[in-house]
Amino acid sequence: MTYHNNPPVSEWHRQVIIGTVLGGSSLVKPARGRNCYLFMRSKNLDWMQFKAKELEPFSNGQITQEKNSYRWHSNCYPLFQEMRELLYEKGKKKLTVDLLSSIRPIALTVWYGDCGRVVRKKAVLNTHKLGEDSTEAISEFFNLSNLENKVVKERGYLRVSFTPDATISLIKLVLQVNPPKCIYHKLSI
Repeated sequence: MTYHNNPPVSEWHRQVIIGTVLGGSSLVKPARGRNCYLFMRSKNLDWMQFKAKELEPFSNGQITQEKNSYRWHSNCYPLFQEMRELLYEKGKKKLTVDLLSSIRPIALTVWYGDCGRVVRKKAVLNTHKLGEDSTEAISEFFNLSNLENKVVKERGYLRVSFTPDATISLIKLVLQVNPPKCIYHKLSI
């Protein structure tokens, strides 16, 4: 359903949306629609329920199951069109260091909850869907933020891999938000 006015939008909502898009979800422009909608999926129902609750004003809250994953989408609002213009260029996600400098711990937590994990005491963010240029911007942003990392390819997929010390700092940032217990397994060092 398309709406011409947004429900009340907080900075928290914006940050959850940014983190969700960074984590692999999409802002979709319907073929004949004026505004975009947010589409997300996950194999973790508890995690999906957490994010759906955070974005409750933008949807009927319904989560559907398709095979082994859960799906949720918002209604179409001007907010999502605005966010698409911020996060996409020519139909593809495009991130810059300036854009990334605007993210807060909740965006980082959602992003990490979607596509982060710890492997051999190092946090790893899956950035393959964001592309090479955006992955390089992510790496630069975190390095400028004193979270030392490097871009790696794992089985042909782009990742940002943090040092053990940076991993501890990153996890402390995520824990500031008091994330749901369903992602704690991703925070274990």
